[in-house]
This record gives sequence, C-alpha cells and structure tokens, in this order.
Amino acid sequence: MKKTDHEQLIKRLQQKTRALEEEIRERRRAERDLRESEKKYRDLFTHTHDAIFIVQDEFIRFFNPMTEKLLGYSAEEIRSIPFFRFIHADDRYRIYRKYRQRLRGRDIASTSRLRIVPKNGEPIWIHINSVRITWEEQPATLTFARDITLEKNLENQLQHARKMEAIGILAGGIAHDFNNILSTINGYAELTLLQLDKKSQAHANLTRVIQAGNRARELARQMLNFSREETSDYTPVTVTPIVKETVKLIRGTLPSPIQVHLHIEVSNDLVLGDAIQIHQILMNLCTNARHAMDEEGGILDISLDNIRLRKKTTMGFFQPGPGNYLRLTVQDSGHGIPDDILDKIFDPYFTTKRKNRGTGLGLSIVHGIVKGLDGAVTAANRTGSGAVFTVLFPVIDERRTRKRKSDRPSLRGSGNLLLVDNEPFTADTCAEMIESLGYQVKIATSGNEALALFRSNSGEFDLVLTDYAMPQMGGIELADRLLRLRPEIPILLYSGYCDDLLPENVKKHGIREILPKPLTKRDLSEILRRYL
Repeated sequence: MKKTDHEQLIKRLQQKTRALEEEIRERRRAERDLRESEKKYRDLFTHTHDAIFIVQDEFIRFFNPMTEKLLGYSAEEIRSIPFFRFIHADDRYRIYRKYRQRLRGRDIASTSRLRIVPKNGEPIWIHINSVRITWEEQPATLTFARDITLEKNLENQLQHARKMEAIGILAGGIAHDFNNILSTINGYAELTLLQLDKKSQAHANLTRVIQAGNRARELARQMLNFSREETSDYTPVTVTPIVKETVKLIRGTLPSPIQVHLHIEVSNDLVLGDAIQIHQILMNLCTNARHAMDEEGGILDISLDNIRLRKKTTMGFFQPGPGNYLRLTVQDSGHGIPDDILDKIFDPYFTTKRKNRGTGLGLSIVHGIVKGLDGAVTAANRTGSGAVFTVLFPVIDERRTRKRKSDRPSLRGSGNLLLVDNEPFTADTCAEMIESLGYQVKIATSGNEALALFRSNSGEFDLVLTDYAMPQMGGIELADRLLRLRPEIPILLYSGYCDDLLPENVKKHGIREILPKPLTKRDLSEILRRYL
C-alpha cells in the first residue's frame, strides 16, 4: 500500500471516529434532555392541583396522586371500579354519552361541569377538560379535572342574592300600593270610630277592623323589610317568653298524633329584634314541621340554648361572625327534605306542599326576618328521618329599654298645613285626620299644583307634608323648590315605599323627617306637635 493511500485511510478513520464521537455526544445530550423533560412532566403530573387520568374501556387505567385525593379511594380501588360509578347519578348519562361520542371521533365540547361522589359520599363539583387520545394503541380519553365546589357554592349564593333582590323589589312595589290602600281604610275607620258610642256593637266591630288594619300594616312593614328598603325599629326582646307562648298556641292547634317537646336552657336570651317577627319565625317553622308529619304523626322538638362562635362560619347563604348567639332549633320526625331542593326552600313561592297547604312564602319570610336581625338560618335533614331548622340570633349583653307608645289620647294643636299626595283617597283621609286634630289643611294632588299654591301665598302655611313618589315632580324635587321660596318652612316626607330614600340623603335637601305610610291619627298628632 502506498504511503498516500495509508494516510487517506487513517484520515477517513479519524473522520468516522470524530463523527461517531459527535453522534454519541448528541445522543447523550438528547437522553439528558429527555430525562429532564420527563422529570418536568413527571413533577407536573405528580404535583399539579388538577386530577389527571386516562379512561379506557370505561375504567381509569392511569392517574396521578391528585386523582386519589379527589376521589378518596386507594389506587387499587380506583382501577377496579368503573369510572362512571364515581359520577353522580344525575350527571352520569350526560357524561357517558359525551364519552362515547368522543371515542367515535365526534367534534364535541371538551369541557363539562359535573358532580362526582367520592368515598365519603359528599358530592363534589368538578370542571373537566377531556380529549381523545391513543393509549397503548387503543382509543381512550385524557381528562383534567379540577374541584370547583367552592366556586359553585359562591355562584349559587350570587344567584340566590339576585333572585332575592328581584323579589324584594317586587315586594317593595306591592307594599307601596298596599300602604296607600291601608291609609284610606285605617284613616276612615279611626275617624268613624270617633262618631260612635263606645258601648255600641258598631264601635266594637270597627275596633276589630282597625286591629286587622294594624296587622296588615305590620305585614306591609315586613314586606318592606324583605325588600331591604326599610329597617325595623328593633328593641331589646327577651325570647324565652315568646317561645313559650308560641309553643302553647301551637300545642292547641296540632293533631293528637303529633307530640311537642320543648327544651330551654339559656343563660342570655336578650336579642335586638321584634317580638312579632320572632313569633312569626317560630310559627312558620312549626307549621312546616306539622305539614311534614300530618299523615303519620311524630315528634316536634323545639329547643332554645346559647352558642358561641369562635370564628366566621358558613350557614347556608349566611356567614355569621364570631360572637355569642341564641340558637333556636326546630326538629321534626317527618319525611325530611329532598337533597336536590335543600338550596331552594328559602326561595319565595317555592313549595312542595299540596294545593291549599301553603303559598311558598313562609320560609322566605323567615329568611328575610333573620337577615334583618343579622342572624342566620339553615335547614338540614336529620339522621334517620325528618328535618331540622336552626336559627341564630345575636344576643346583646346589656338590657336596654325604650320608650313605648302609650295609649294616651291624640294631642291637638293648631296651624295651617299643605298636604301633597297624588292619591286623592289617601290625601282626603289624611287631611280629615289632621283636621280632626285642630289643624287647617289644603290639599294638592301633584307637585306642580302644590308649587302654585305655595307661590300664591307662601306665608299661609306652617308646614308641608308631601308624598315621596309622585309623577312629574316627586317629593324631594318639590321640597327643593319650596325651600328656595321659603328656607325655614318645615317639610316632612311620607311614603309607603322608598327605593333610594335614606335619612342622610333626605336631610341634605332640607327635609326634616321621613314618615312611613299608613299614618295613624296618634302618629300625626305627635309629629305635628313636634314641628308646630
């Protein structure tokens, strides 16, 4: 072999050696990169907050640790249980149909919301994202699942709040018209009562009409509380006597197969509230319990005790803060509440009772009253059978007193008033009651008419009483214009419903006071004497 041929051979061998070495280095780099990539994906797969699993032939073939945590089963149990057994019965068919369509290659939405039932039996809401893949040369689905139970609960609370707000607006509107009607009924009844002999049957009958009108007035006030546009004049109330009296009344109305057990063990039962409303809460809860036990009878347990919350707690749609509470519990041994409607029972007009057994307003009224008291109410099913309602009332530490209205006669006075109300019947009734107290009244049925009367002789009037909601010119606008003409004139505003009427805002317009409809004669006498 020639020397040049030998050198060329060596050179080629060296080139091949260098190429081989470079290939080995490249392969090692690729293997290192692959190991690092595998480690990253393994860490991501292992430590992600999402459950990741592969479903093939309706079984979970491969999954990460978060899947075990979400389902609560061991790895062996997960592999042995068909995947669709983990899905809530109400969602199972929908998800199974999507799974079959996806395996057949159909182009369907990859995301879904559903409930799963883990080993502890408490349903969990999850959001899944599923895609079709090939796993070990066979079709399968790869799914990413995230627990959204908290988000779902917050969403339900928001929907409930919006629904209650809409119903509240409706209730407020109804209360407005209702109060206008009551103003006429109660006003003329009081005026007519003055003309009757106190010993006559007509006087007694009309007294009952006025009493019924006052109960209707209270109902309208509760409707306004429900709409969150009026705050009750809450005072310190001792709850134990109210509960005992209500239970005594309930016992007399229940059929004999229903037994009532009362347990009271309290150290402080003083709350800031309204005795009538607390009575109404217990009556509504006991009425519901009675309807649940009517057919077979049972036991109605009512208990009152104290409880201390050390941290903020979630109770249904309420979140009472830490503090001392009075706990009212009403339990029955009836048929219980289906789980799928537990979150709806406080909705207005929602009822599962037969016709003529209820309107569906009882529990929504309870909800509204409790909310106004800064308390909480929740419902649950008892272990075994029946339902339990729990109400929390914040207790107050010091016994406070208030000045109650006495039954003294109405106070008479003198002066000239301008009364403005676009409802003629309401205006006439109110005017007659004011005149019966010794005052002179001129009526205007619109803001424009009132402004014209006042301009013609502003010095004639000592006080203006105007309705709030009137067409063309409302009470606040009228007050602004009247005060430009005579800044010192006392102006009072009254209304059956005010959607944005706050005392601090009204005072900015120079209005002295807001009065709720319907006004009684005694209310008017005290208010007019205060300003005249």
